[in-house]
Amino acid sequence: MSLCAGAISFGDVYWPRFGARMLASIERADPQPDQILVVSDREIDVPSWVELVVVEQGRRFLMYNDLAQHCRCDWLLPVGVDDEMMPDGFVPVESDADVICYPGQQVGEATWVAATTDPNALAGAWNAPNNPLNGGVIWRTSTLLEIPVRDYIYQDEVLWAEWSYFGKTLQLDSRIRVVWHRWRGSNSWPANTEGERQAQDFKRKLREGLIQKGIPE
Repeated sequence: MSLCAGAISFGDVYWPRFGARMLASIERADPQPDQILVVSDREIDVPSWVELVVVEQGRRFLMYNDLAQHCRCDWLLPVGVDDEMMPDGFVPVESDADVICYPGQQVGEATWVAATTDPNALAGAWNAPNNPLNGGVIWRTSTLLEIPVRDYIYQDEVLWAEWSYFGKTLQLDSRIRVVWHRWRGSNSWPANTEGERQAQDFKRKLREGLIQKGIPE
């Protein structure tokens, strides 16, 4: 598999605080990804071995679609700016699926690993009451271009629901590839009732046939 490590940076909090640590973890990895790409909504300092794409502000999680547009590889592994890759985090895995889910390690809890264990988790995501896919992901780039991320608070749950509804496939991988750092003030720290409402409303629209595949609402 050809593999791109991709990160999105929006706002002025994450990159100054965590960007150098994240890039250092990628630089230490063996093997290296085939492409290292950062999409940012402002100019940021990156080393010469990182490709930087600057887009307009306000896109937030839609910048995952910008990653896909500039990705030259078959697969895209999104890396959180505030996270770290494991030294063997880019070991390739052969797959015919549309998305690969892998476990990760949460910092400070050495025995705790989050991972999707149900191989049918994606198949039922469009009708699930919550997000059934835990862990990190490696997207098939062509599938993300076909059905891109939508502008929702819980964009990952909405993406899985749409991929699920239109028959995309999941493969599970047992390799721990990332260290997740949870910290107060991060985008994912608090629960968001509006995000939950949006996700359930989107799934309702899917069930009622109101969503066109990959077409903005």
